[in-house]
Amino acid sequence: MIVRRVLLAGVLVVAAVGCGGPTEGGTAAPVTAAQGTSTEETAADDTADDTADDGEDQGGSAEEAADTVLGPAGWGPLTLRMDLATARDTGLFLETPDPEPGACVSWSTPEAVPVEAVVSADLGLMALLVKEERVLLSTPEGVGLGDAAEDVALAYPKFAVADAQMANGALIQTPDDPTAVYRMQFGEDDVLHGMTLEAREQHCYG
Repeated sequence: MIVRRVLLAGVLVVAAVGCGGPTEGGTAAPVTAAQGTSTEETAADDTADDTADDGEDQGGSAEEAADTVLGPAGWGPLTLRMDLATARDTGLFLETPDPEPGACVSWSTPEAVPVEAVVSADLGLMALLVKEERVLLSTPEGVGLGDAAEDVALAYPKFAVADAQMANGALIQTPDDPTAVYRMQFGEDDVLHGMTLEAREQHCYG
C-alpha cells in the first residue's frame, strides 16, 4: 500500500492507495482529510479585518478634521452659549473659575487644546480664542492664522482689506450662523495673527 499526502488549497489530503486496485475481500482505504483552514476562508477573514481597519481609520480622520475647524458654532465639543456646567464637564479646561455676576473670565486649556474660552456668569460660553501657535486651525471657509488680509477678503466678501487695521479687530459674520462672528486681528503687515469666534450678543468685551 502506498500512502500519498497532497496539499490542496491549504488542506492536507492523505490517501491510501492499494497497489493494483482493491485487495481481496475489501476496498482501498478511504480518502481522509486533516483538519485545517482553506485558502479561501483565510482570504475572506483577512478581507474582513482590512475592511474593519479601514473603517476605524476613516473615523479617526473625520474626528481629526473636525478638530481643525473653528466655527460656525464652536470647536469640537465646545459651542457658543454653552452653560458653564456643561463646558466644565467636557474636561478640556485647566481652571474653571466662576465669574462674578455680570462679569466674564477666561478659562485656560492644556497645550493640546487649540482654543481658550471666555465665559460669562449669565450667558455661558461667549468666545473661543485661537492660541497663537495653532496655525492649522481654520474657519470652514479656510481662513487661519498667517493668512493675508487679501485672502480673508476673498473668503468673506463683506470684509474689506482696509478693515484689517481696526483697533479691536475686524468683526466678520459667520456665513452659517447669524448669532456668531469672527474677530480677526491683523498686524501692521496685514497678516492675520489673532482670531476669535464669539457670540454676537455678549458683554465680555467690545
